[in-house]
Amino acid sequence: MKAEPRPLVILREQKPLMDAVKPQIQPFRQAYLENRLPPELDRWDPSVYLPMGLYLSLLQHLGRGQMPPEPLALGSAIACALHSWSMTRDVYRFDPEVAAQLITGNLKGEIPTSLLKRLPGWCLYIDVQALGLHYQPAKRDVVGFFAHLDHDPRGWLELRLLFDVGVEKALFALPVPLKGSIEESLKSLPESAGLPGQIQQAVGQATVGYYGDLAGQCINLLLWLCSEEPDIVGKGQPTRPQPVRTKQGLREFPVSEPVRSWDVAYRYGSKLRLAEGHFEREQGTGEGRSRPRPHYRRPHWHAFWTGPRGGERVLVLRWVPRVPVNMQGVSEDDLPAVIHRVQE
Repeated sequence: MKAEPRPLVILREQKPLMDAVKPQIQPFRQAYLENRLPPELDRWDPSVYLPMGLYLSLLQHLGRGQMPPEPLALGSAIACALHSWSMTRDVYRFDPEVAAQLITGNLKGEIPTSLLKRLPGWCLYIDVQALGLHYQPAKRDVVGFFAHLDHDPRGWLELRLLFDVGVEKALFALPVPLKGSIEESLKSLPESAGLPGQIQQAVGQATVGYYGDLAGQCINLLLWLCSEEPDIVGKGQPTRPQPVRTKQGLREFPVSEPVRSWDVAYRYGSKLRLAEGHFEREQGTGEGRSRPRPHYRRPHWHAFWTGPRGGERVLVLRWVPRVPVNMQGVSEDDLPAVIHRVQE
């Protein structure tokens, strides 16, 4: 019998929370669509479904101030992620060999955080069971994670990660403030991870610092999905519901499927495996022994300027997930790229 997809298991476990929150918070989404938000609320970026701060305020009201701050914050993070995810119900599974190389990607340099606005949904669930990602404080491997953007009222976006370690009602939230470049955002993570002081003391400073590495691995997978041609295969293409005018005003309706499953980068994985098989055959016949094994160089960015000297120039950043080396029939031109233009 096929196992139930993890996001559906989590939705069922969190049903009391979602039943309490969704009917009362959905009007805020309709007010956003109709440009009639209350004056005390900032209008958030379209890449955000609903800000987590709204869920936090609602849970504070529902709890009548009786809920301790830490469960309140986690409950808000869970409700925000699950509500956003339930609109599209997308689950992404990467080719394991491609993903294993991708998570080692180099995120140093001026990689703009705005690239993450290109995520193909308001909230995604990434299945990482084959990758061996480890959530150190829980001493368990990560089964998958939810990822979505959030609006911080102080004026920036946050990437919010919600880790699933495969245990009933065990979810762990990690916010990544997106300020400056991705490298700068990750460097600030140890101070902004929001770990309670007693947990920091229990797990030690090394564990607190480890969050930047874990978040970086996740961001590398997300950046692939933000590329121009991310090699996603499924029924149709990932899309967000579009507003529909009804008698009650503008509304967005969630997808009808329980889950929309997407296979990612399997075409590239097939090329890699074919090239490695060709190399093994050469080795067996004594040919090509001096050639390096087919592989991809570590993912990186390539930056260059375009435009006339003395005129308007544009910085183009090209995300190169993997550079093929010694691979039959595979070139760098075959790889997806994110082109991001920044005014000088």
